Amino acid sequence: MYPKFLSAEALETLIEQHETPSIVINRKLPHHQNHAVYIEHYHSSQLITQYLLDQGHTRIAFIAGLPGSPSGEQRLAGFLDTLKAAGIVHDEALRLEGDWTPESGYHAAQTLLGRNVDVTCVLAANDDMAIGAAKVFLDAGKRVLQDISLAGFDDMLIGRYFSPALTTVHVPIAAMIQDAIGRLVAASQGDAMPTPPCHHQGRLVIRESVARR
Repeated sequence: MYPKFLSAEALETLIEQHETPSIVINRKLPHHQNHAVYIEHYHSSQLITQYLLDQGHTRIAFIAGLPGSPSGEQRLAGFLDTLKAAGIVHDEALRLEGDWTPESGYHAAQTLLGRNVDVTCVLAANDDMAIGAAKVFLDAGKRVLQDISLAGFDDMLIGRYFSPALTTVHVPIAAMIQDAIGRLVAASQGDAMPTPPCHHQGRLVIRESVARR
């Protein structure tokens, strides 16, 4: 299962009510941990936020994912907690709502520019929204890298061919699917579901879209 909006409680109820072996991808389950294969979105967000801080950025705007998305909430929390650990209070004017689409990134960037606030970098909760935001900056005469830095999540293929190539976090989807299949095969053959839970770490991918200040 690859749920977007079902709660952990609802997913665990489904597991308990059905004898068919099941694996939940991209969600941590507190009471059925061995039925989950997931990525540590919070840790991944800490990685990229710390990288941005290390490059000298402290005025970082964040374009969040769709409200209610567990992945989006973890990425926002990792971002805010990393800023807090660095002694930086995040300006609410630099927090924007998105819904994972390029269009929402575009509109978020329009809102950001309309607020006329000091910002040196934009971190979007996925690459699609980062690409959408870039269009607004370019239309406004702002060059990505030279005038404003930009980063995302997920390491989507388009980010590699964007100019400048997008700094992001690689999410090991293929490895997660492989692990999920392995667990299902073991369970279907009568073996116990492997333990401990299977979690993956994101990997920072440094490209060309973040300037050092």
